[in-house]
Amino acid sequence: MVKLKGTTIVEVLVSMTIILVCSSLATLIYLNILNSQNSSEKLRAFFQLKKIQEETIAENRYINEEIQDGVFTVKKECRPYQSSKNLIQLRIVVLNEKKKELIDQSILVSSY
Repeated sequence: MVKLKGTTIVEVLVSMTIILVCSSLATLIYLNILNSQNSSEKLRAFFQLKKIQEETIAENRYINEEIQDGVFTVKKECRPYQSSKNLIQLRIVVLNEKKKELIDQSILVSSY
């Protein structure tokens, strides 16, 4: 009688489990890389927002405008805050080239 060597069902299940764990980790790493690219775009948009905000306050230029700056479109909206004469609500929205909103910030500025 000839004895054939083979694998047991337990060995097959263990190897399939190892393959499943490795592919799950690879998928998580890939998704993390995709999200980090999106985060870097949001970080650049945040710095662009801060730059426009500082320029607006320094120049006392409280007008509504849309600024095209590189790959970003910055929409700036200024309006009086409630019934106050000295407060202006400054809202800045940064959009990417696909017109997707990346960051939106609203602050109160004294205009005296």
